Amino acid sequence: MRTAGTWTASLALGLLAACTDGSEPAVDAGDIDAMHDDGGRADGGQTEHGFEIRLPETHMITCSEYPTGYPEGPQEFDDADWLCTFDDGAAQGHIYVQSSPIDCGQGLFMFYPIFETGVAAISIAGEVSALDDAEYDWGGNHHNDSLSFGFAGKQYVYDHSSFGPGYRACAPVDCMRVFVGSELIEDGCTQARTLPIVCEEIHPDGSHDPLEDTFEPCV
Repeated sequence: MRTAGTWTASLALGLLAACTDGSEPAVDAGDIDAMHDDGGRADGGQTEHGFEIRLPETHMITCSEYPTGYPEGPQEFDDADWLCTFDDGAAQGHIYVQSSPIDCGQGLFMFYPIFETGVAAISIAGEVSALDDAEYDWGGNHHNDSLSFGFAGKQYVYDHSSFGPGYRACAPVDCMRVFVGSELIEDGCTQARTLPIVCEEIHPDGSHDPLEDTFEPCV
């Protein structure tokens, strides 16, 4: 498990090269069958786009390391579950990713969560399938988060096209980069934002804000 940190193009290339290692999809057959059950509910959540939305929880995480000067003791972190749009020009749909905190990263005299991703799936034209090697990155001390996954022979990074003062993101991820292996074939996260996406975090009650593109550059 890598630590969270600010994305740069070189970091993204290094991460996405690892997506071609033959790893198993993040969702097994049983998970896919469950997500196809439109009449089901996941722990009181709702079914949307063929996904069973779980209710995110808060966890007390014991950090694997407490450096000198950092507070010791369990840290309180929330699950980070996201429902997002997907549109690479060839296919359109939605993705749903569940990530749970498992450890602590070290910021400036504070901790931030490091996540492990469980369910990760994509829904296109009503068909739900697994995403490969999905990983949510909190984005270090500045919380410049990102989401990476593999699908249909390509690798995708959901990232930010705009940052505010101190190189801090001001809104959820809003664009994507597309890779084949380690080669960047389309960067949709320039200021032109040529590959826009929308992501909304799942609330503790299983709801989320509307998937509407209200993007505005950071100021």
